[in-house]
Amino acid sequence: MEAQRVSKEKICGIEFYAGNENGQYKSGKVHIECLLDFTSGRKKGSMTKDYSLPGGHEEAQQYMHLPIPFYAEVGWVDVVTKQGEMRKIVSFKPVSVPKPA
Repeated sequence: MEAQRVSKEKICGIEFYAGNENGQYKSGKVHIECLLDFTSGRKKGSMTKDYSLPGGHEEAQQYMHLPIPFYAEVGWVDVVTKQGEMRKIVSFKPVSVPKPA
């Protein structure tokens, strides 16, 4: 069994696609805020990185009504593939949704 870490993350975007391009293709992703590497003194601020949701496009569609940004508890595992090490989302639960102004 993999060791899962859970952290609260700022979700800055959601996207999904379900279509037929050279076969069936489905995808659901969230864009999570990440800090730039400020240690060199040449960068500051943040960017987003996209991660696939475990429930794919169907899970992403469930969150499309939420105002952006929002916070979610994200369960992570570290995996190794031919392309190198990466983090994968294994659980996702919105926890803090700002109220519209």
